[in-house]
Amino acid sequence: IRNRVKSRVYEEAPFEFCYNKVPNIQHMRRFGCVAYVLNKGRVERKFESITVKRIFIGYNGNKIYRVYILETESTKCDCHVKFEEETNGWDLLRQEETKNDDDDENDNSTTVGLHMENEEDERDDIEAFDGEENTVNLAEEETVSVGEMINDYNGNEQ
Repeated sequence: IRNRVKSRVYEEAPFEFCYNKVPNIQHMRRFGCVAYVLNKGRVERKFESITVKRIFIGYNGNKIYRVYILETESTKCDCHVKFEEETNGWDLLRQEETKNDDDDENDNSTTVGLHMENEEDERDDIEAFDGEENTVNLAEEETVSVGEMINDYNGNEQ
């Protein structure tokens, strides 16, 4: 970009000074805007969108655009891109984070409920086997030092 815009020292851009022609800046886009990338996969339905919404993050060569993929949190380079420069792409990222936070809160409450049911099932199983000789009481915790564990492993007892 610096080579294509005028500088304070010279009245023309460095590109213009070297090549004696005006640089083409038609492919330049606003950083962070919404970019619609052509979906090269097969379209299943007639009215399904053939583009995917991404965030423009820069260039990767001549007229090849680098975009950020929200779903996979990765980047992709593509030349088949249309831009919506008025819309800030980082708003999409914030919306996605808010959506994920809401999903996480809902998932945690569901998981906790399931986890509690599993613990109750384990307690019922332990109580059912209390009469057998080889049962272990999981409720009691025993603190064992590392030295005692090594001695037990080697066959030495203290």
